[in-house]
Amino acid sequence: MTPQTRRTRRILGLDFGLKRIGVAVGNTDTRTAQALSTVTARDGVPDWPQLQKQIQSWLPGLLVVGLPVNMDGSEGAMARRARAFGRKAGGRFGLKVVFVDERLTTRAAEQLLQTTAAGNRQPAAKRARKRDNLAAELIVLAYLTEWAQSAGQRADV
Repeated sequence: MTPQTRRTRRILGLDFGLKRIGVAVGNTDTRTAQALSTVTARDGVPDWPQLQKQIQSWLPGLLVVGLPVNMDGSEGAMARRARAFGRKAGGRFGLKVVFVDERLTTRAAEQLLQTTAAGNRQPAAKRARKRDNLAAELIVLAYLTEWAQSAGQRADV
């Protein structure tokens, strides 16, 4: 398998936030995802060199960005900011970007943390980073589920 072939099967999931961007990696062959780390952000502007290190390390063929839509499906200010971030990241790194509805992923990630005793004892900042990473993992898993349900192998990965 060539590096390019490996690259096109790997995706990087991003949970956009104003202070942190959760990062997870996924694989379309195994249909698995793994939370990685967070990239710091300042008012939604990421530390681009930190994000570049993740991209260089994992060589994804696709970026999957969580889209924080409202419960009624409408897009508010945060969704617009997530879209702008995704477009900038895609252009900056030369990668296709797919947006995935991330409704309730942060809440689900928080509930997962609450099920572990260790998760409950973490300092607030560390817990928030872990929650954002788990949310990114859930975003990747949502994409992989949608991808697997589509007819055959899609050309975007």
